[in-house]
Amino acid sequence: MHLRGNLMLLAASFFWGTTFVAQILGMEGLGPYTYAAARFALGVLFIGALWLLYRDKRAEQRRAGTFRSGFRAGIPVGLAMFVGVTLQQVALLYTTAGKTAFITTVYIVLVPLAAVLLGQRVRAGQWGGAVLAFAGVYFLSAHGETTINTGDLLVLICSFFWMAQILLIDRYARAVDAIELCFMQMIICTIGSAVLAAIYESFSWSDIWGAAVPILYAGLFSCGVAYTLSDSRTGVCRADTGGDSHVDGGDICRRGGLDCPRGDDERCSAAGLCAPPRRCAYGTGARDREIAE
Repeated sequence: MHLRGNLMLLAASFFWGTTFVAQILGMEGLGPYTYAAARFALGVLFIGALWLLYRDKRAEQRRAGTFRSGFRAGIPVGLAMFVGVTLQQVALLYTTAGKTAFITTVYIVLVPLAAVLLGQRVRAGQWGGAVLAFAGVYFLSAHGETTINTGDLLVLICSFFWMAQILLIDRYARAVDAIELCFMQMIICTIGSAVLAAIYESFSWSDIWGAAVPILYAGLFSCGVAYTLSDSRTGVCRADTGGDSHVDGGDICRRGGLDCPRGDDERCSAAGLCAPPRRCAYGTGARDREIAE
């Protein structure tokens, strides 16, 4: 299960990394908000299809009393994601994809720092992994860059919102349905980007058609596949790890995710989402149950 979760994150990282190029190509004929609205609209369609596909599984969980909707919890996560992705999209008008990738990964270090402030334990090996990952991205994408421009500053600000999104996902993905959590993020980003596009930009359908390939790639693989994999991975059950909390690079997980006695059964849906028995309490306390309900 641990290997499966890490492979899911690796696939998500691949799609996110390659999407930087798609973002730049897509904005050759479109404004940043129009491009973002189009890609997230595709994400809504993709995740909406998944949501319909798993309706029977949700019905089973409701009957068993183990289902917790992710729509309400997805609102703060979606708002953090919307601000982060909007700043990043605009920043790409002023800076390169390589520098954007490097500066965005500041959140790799910010996340464990924030986790420590929130009382979670971060091991020395995980600190080392975060620093090495950050250094590796620098040498791959920004080595030799010495100037800082407006776009770089916007990306730096956006990395704090990515940090907030990751911490919020860590808080809620264990307690609620991850597909609904991701679905709400896509809806908020689509609506927010469309509003900004209507206010500040104009476009023609021929412009969108001309950017169809980068929109499809970012919409289906980055918004659809990658975010679903990331949110689902945070909610994957690991019954053999007790209740220990840890930070793994840029992704935070609470091992097990449930404050249950060892040996209690944990029921996981086909999507790999945690579905705790009713006798178990969520590891993060009453607040998680309140948000989930």
